[in-house]
Amino acid sequence: MASGSERVVVVGVDDSSHSYHALETAPELFFTPFKANPQFKLVLIHARLTATSFKSILLSLSIYHNSGSGCYTSVLGFAGPGTVDIIPLVEQDLDKTAELVKKKCTEVCSAKSVEITSLEVIEGDPRNIMLEAAERHHASVLVLGERG
Repeated sequence: MASGSERVVVVGVDDSSHSYHALETAPELFFTPFKANPQFKLVLIHARLTATSFKSILLSLSIYHNSGSGCYTSVLGFAGPGTVDIIPLVEQDLDKTAELVKKKCTEVCSAKSVEITSLEVIEGDPRNIMLEAAERHHASVLVLGERG
């Protein structure tokens, strides 16, 4: 845990409404009451999936479809031999989403007059990324949306 003078709030943000709600709530709890003398530093983390992990998700959905559920017909076009062809497109989409998340984070914090100490996009499994970020920044508080 961080020392008294360097307390850190780490907020995990993806492109979900729950994470944006967490982002809007954290400043109200930890920054607004101390506006003249902030007690915390704000670190925002966006854990970005990799295109290959995205491919694995699509492949598992394809297997689920092939088991007879019939729910994921549109996914079959992405999970097969041609999947390699879409990886660059998936990477571009993931990059675009990361940029939109960063922009939204900046807008929310600016509107609340809260300074962002660090805004990071880290590639990997969000479960691991968030725990590693909390440890690396010696977080006093870890704020997550729905899955936290």
